[in-house]
Parts: sequence; structure tokens; C-alpha cells
Amino acid sequence: MKIAMVITSLEVGGAEKLVLELIQELKDKVEIRLYIIKKNYDTIYDQQIADLNIQYFYLNGKSRIFSFKAAKKIRKLLDDYKPDIIHTHLKAADYICYYRLKNKRFLWVHTVHTLATADMKKLRRLIYRPFYKRGIILPVAVSKEVEASLVRLFDIKGKLIPNGVDLEKFRYIPDEKQEFVVLHVGRFIALKNHKYLINEFAKFSKERKNTSLILIGSGPLKKKIKKLARKLELSKRIKFIESTPKIELFMQEASVFVLPSKYEGMSLALLEALATGLLVITKRGLSDLIEHEVNGFEIDLEENALFYELENLYENYRSFEIVRRNATKSVSKHSIQAVAENYLKLYERMLND
Repeated sequence: MKIAMVITSLEVGGAEKLVLELIQELKDKVEIRLYIIKKNYDTIYDQQIADLNIQYFYLNGKSRIFSFKAAKKIRKLLDDYKPDIIHTHLKAADYICYYRLKNKRFLWVHTVHTLATADMKKLRRLIYRPFYKRGIILPVAVSKEVEASLVRLFDIKGKLIPNGVDLEKFRYIPDEKQEFVVLHVGRFIALKNHKYLINEFAKFSKERKNTSLILIGSGPLKKKIKKLARKLELSKRIKFIESTPKIELFMQEASVFVLPSKYEGMSLALLEALATGLLVITKRGLSDLIEHEVNGFEIDLEENALFYELENLYENYRSFEIVRRNATKSVSKHSIQAVAENYLKLYERMLND
């Protein structure tokens, strides 16, 4: 079985991490090659790719919308490889739409990593609707929320394969915390809602002196968020960490994980935090993984809501031990090995139909 995995870039994000971990699990079971539409940005994921010991290709596409140069490159590479299945992620699917104009001798899987309404604007919806409706593309939803968004937008259900993480690396270790550390992991972009998190933490940290906030990630809004932290006199209370392959070390250090995103597909960082047994706070309704006050906590993204919840967790931290244990149990089936096995079964079923 020959699989072509195609992704836009290896800039740091959940989709990119999943692709690399999926390849790691599948490479000894199928022949697999990776095609990256853009250039090597020398991110932590770009640096890890050589360790996979597979063939991979950077197409150096420069256009933000569509690079015909990159499209021609991938056409030639795929013609030479002749994959049985092309598995696309994010907007890299646009290049396979172009490829399919001249070559239809392949099966096509596309993983939808976020809500379909956010993933596709009007023009792309028009382009992809017939591909989905005719069964040319089999969409894979990473969560029930994404699955429901496909039904709303295209009236198709697709295949549900929830995301997974390395449960050996991210695991619950009961210990006494010397400091109340609040952690967030995510790209500095608008939907992650860093501004709300900073403003709420500013109020909380004034009341509680042995607290700190760790923000891990990169992105276009990072400078703006750092400026806000200085304005709120939080420079000594907030640590800004660049993207790191050692997320598990920061998870072990933290007491609370906050994910105030406006929407998510299925956040890998959320899965990792739950697996580590952190007390997790998310926007209400963000993920069906969270059951309020059972394995995590939900808030409305309103003024003071996060502040009050942080106060609650700080005051009652030891009494929430059962919530921490429930958090770990709730993701016990979300291993990256299970994800890889589900994709392998999907590939085999498609080829046998």
C-alpha cells in the first residue's frame, strides 16, 4: 500500500504534529511519503522530519493562495510515485484538486482538523461541495464537533477518527505543587483568545502572589500579547516559551491548563493536558470531552469568568484530586497508536471496496 501524505507546511500546530506522529506509527506498515507545499521554516517539526526515515519533499510554494509552481512539482512527484491513497490536510487539499484534473487514479482521504465552517470560506465551499457529495473525497472528522459541522455545511457525515496523543509521554503523576502554575499551549492567533486569558490572569495574579502563567507557542500576535503583558505589569509573572518538543515537561510543572479558544476541532494540547491530569478550563461547549466539574471545568468567555474559576481552583486545589484522575481516564482511549490503527483500517477498507 502506497500513501502520499500532503500538508501545507510544518509550522507548529496540532494538525502538523498529528501528521508527523501518524507517519511515525504507520511507516513500518505501509509505504508512505510526505509532501510539504511550502518551504522548510526550520521549526521543531521541520527539524524532526529527518528522524522519520521516509522520503519527504518541500515544494517551496510561496503564494499565500495557490502556487502553480508547487502544483506542477507535486504533480510530477505524484505521477512518479503513483500512490494508492492521497491523504491531505488543511489547505494542501487544493493542490490535489488541481492534480485530479489530469489524474483520477487514486483514492482520496482528507482530514478536517477544525470546524468545516471555519476551514472553508465561500469559494472553497463551492469547489469542494461536489467532491464531497460524489464521494470523491472521504472526509475524516477529528471530533464530534467537526463531524457535526460537516453535516451542517455539506450534509455529509464523513468518518470520525478522534485525535490521539502519546499516552506514555503524557501521564498523570500525583505530586505536590510548590507554585500555582497556569499553562496555555497554542499559536498566537486571534481564535486562541490570548488577550482574554492575559486580562483575566492579571486580576487573578494581583490576589495570588505565588502564581505564574506559561504561554507556549509562536505566531503573528505574540509581540502584541507581550506588549499587553508589559502594560499590565505582568512581565515577571508570565513566561513566553517558543514552541518546544518537550511540552510534557511544562505539563508536569503546571497546576491548571486553560484553553479559552473561540472554537477548536480537537485540540492536541487539550488531550495532552487531560492525560497529564491537569485541572482544565475551557470555553463552555468547546469540546465534548469536558464534563463540567467531573473531568474539567467550563466557563462562558465573559469578564471575570476565568478569574473566578482560577480563584476556585486555587482555593480548592487539593479537593479536586478526583477531577484530575477523571481527566486522565477520560482520554485513555485517545492514544496515537489507536488513531494510526483506525487510519490503517480505513485505508484497507477503501482499497478493498
